[in-house]
Amino acid sequence: MISDAERKIIDMPASHLKVKNPKTGVEGYRVGLEVFHQLHCVNLLRQVTYRDYYVNVSGDIADQENLQMHTGSVPCLKKPRDLLTYLDHCLEILRLHVQCSADVGVFTFYMLEGDPLPWPELDSWHTCRNFDKVRDWAAENSVGNMERPDLIPVEVPK
Repeated sequence: MISDAERKIIDMPASHLKVKNPKTGVEGYRVGLEVFHQLHCVNLLRQVTYRDYYVNVSGDIADQENLQMHTGSVPCLKKPRDLLTYLDHCLEILRLHVQCSADVGVFTFYMLEGDPLPWPELDSWHTCRNFDKVRDWAAENSVGNMERPDLIPVEVPK
């Protein structure tokens, strides 16, 4: 949850979802961190890649409930086109993130005997954020998960 002043900094509409923190009673704006959305997308793509392992008896992706909460709908995952829509969404989110982040870590190449093409050494150095601190901030500022009914929405003026 962020304050109205913080909402203005990120230039989001004042009409977006307001909530009251159930612990403090303070009113603010419901937010999420992109990293958790991106990790969700990576997980969904992993599950589809290893579909045989993650498909349940009915033929649906076992994590259908998670996917429903992510999309805000109840997709019929038995239809390939529906699943592809959600996968495409995740691929696009991750593509935008990769372009936006533009990791400029440098890697070198090496040759393998008998192979005319160079191979990249992808074990390069990166400057990373402290994910534990990011997760801690998210937990400390949480007003509940999207799928939990413990949010107390603020009345929207008409």
